[in-house]
Amino acid sequence: RPADRAATSYTPDVAGEYALRLRVTDDAGLSDECETVVRAVPREGLRVELVWDPPGRTCPREAGAACDRSDVDLHLLRDPSSGTRWRSNDECYYFNCNAAAGRSLPWGMSGATDDPRLDIDDVDGHGPENINIDRPSARAYRIGVHYFDAHGAGAQSATVLVYCGAATPVARVGPVTLTYRGSAESSDMWLVADVIPMSPGGCEVRALTHDGAVPWVLPYSDVARGVGPAGP
Repeated sequence: RPADRAATSYTPDVAGEYALRLRVTDDAGLSDECETVVRAVPREGLRVELVWDPPGRTCPREAGAACDRSDVDLHLLRDPSSGTRWRSNDECYYFNCNAAAGRSLPWGMSGATDDPRLDIDDVDGHGPENINIDRPSARAYRIGVHYFDAHGAGAQSATVLVYCGAATPVARVGPVTLTYRGSAESSDMWLVADVIPMSPGGCEVRALTHDGAVPWVLPYSDVARGVGPAGP
């Protein structure tokens, strides 16, 4: 961008393939166009993407399509089986690792390669939100999704994609319906999955469910107190 200049740029929000069409018009009004495919390939050792219904960065243009300003947040906890705590610097979320706001969170080894960063805190629907770690060093990570504020909207259907140093996602979890219940503390938080990095690369993703089927969805206040499944 901008789209009407001789030189322009395009930055995708989520990994995947994008078809770009270029139309050029000269001073005489004659024009021609071409199309190319751009592949957005994650380079990070761990990348977690969240979208919620409808899954796009902007509201759809179709007449009658759903569109609202719901605020759903992506969270990442390191080493969930070692006594680490939500709502602390063991957890990456909008408050402490929002790269766009200049916030950073040192984790693990010296240097920034294993530090998490939230690229975008999308506060007015519908994602994406992305958390990235270039070189994961923790034994495991736990993904959480919290319905922070409805801004007048209703329930939201959330989906999480996990990439581990490859162009295609290792796992796609959801959609899971989340409900706003009048305050951030009482509203739904979905404990999505545990991610176990593998050596020399890749990862294993274990979705968190009751009885192998029902997603772990709890009030955020319960999750902050440590309620939830045991770590891997």
